[in-house]
Amino acid sequence: MMFSEEEEWKKGELIGSGGFASVYKATTNPKQTYMSPVIAVKTAMISKSSILTKEENGQAYFNMLLEYASLGTLGDRIRQYLAGVHLGLPEPEV
Repeated sequence: MMFSEEEEWKKGELIGSGGFASVYKATTNPKQTYMSPVIAVKTAMISKSSILTKEENGQAYFNMLLEYASLGTLGDRIRQYLAGVHLGLPEPEV
């Protein structure tokens, strides 16, 4: 994947979406050593432009960069653990 000098990340596959936003898996520019190689990007359309927006197809979007959780959501993990009749997540997982 090729990055231009100003690009910090590239949007990849859709992970999930809701009423107000969508979350995508993204790959970061290898030159951005302060970022994990794979992140999650929460994207929501906004009505007013700001420094946190990126124009796409004439629409302004707010992008929030998040840690990518490869094993699923925290809610899913808690439900899986509780299904095994445990009373909480082990400390290392918290």
